[in-house]
Amino acid sequence: MVSLSFLVENASTAVLVILYLFYEIHHGRLERVADKVDEVIVAVIALAQENDDIDEDEVADRLNGSSPDDLRLEDDS
Repeated sequence: MVSLSFLVENASTAVLVILYLFYEIHHGRLERVADKVDEVIVAVIALAQENDDIDEDEVADRLNGSSPDDLRLEDDS
């Protein structure tokens, strides 16, 4: 069973991230937001798996298309 404090902590973190993204978008700094997206994805994957042993380099390789398990959403061809 997941503790209430764990849920509250993760929910508040998610709210802060969403507010930050809206702030950056509102002020026209989409490039800065785009640069942070990879970091946010890695953090979300780590939280979702609740795994301290996650290999951030492996996740970054997948996001950048350097792995057979490519996670990119867009096609560069």
